[in-house]
Amino acid sequence: MDIGALTVPHGDEPGEDHVDRGDHLDDDRADRADRELREAVELADQLGVETVTCFSGLPAGAPGDAYWAE
Repeated sequence: MDIGALTVPHGDEPGEDHVDRGDHLDDDRADRADRELREAVELADQLGVETVTCFSGLPAGAPGDAYWAE
């Protein structure tokens, strides 16, 4: 089995609050995201995987969208 890529999902993990577009990360959350990305890049290198993807979830909708929550 080959591994084509590692994925680093920043935010929106189960149990996490969603970070809406325009919101800013607090220092602890930003530090954790930075650490997780760096660790994923290091792991990818150790495994010989050339691709690391970063996903932060989908952006929030806009007022009036069917799933917009105020």
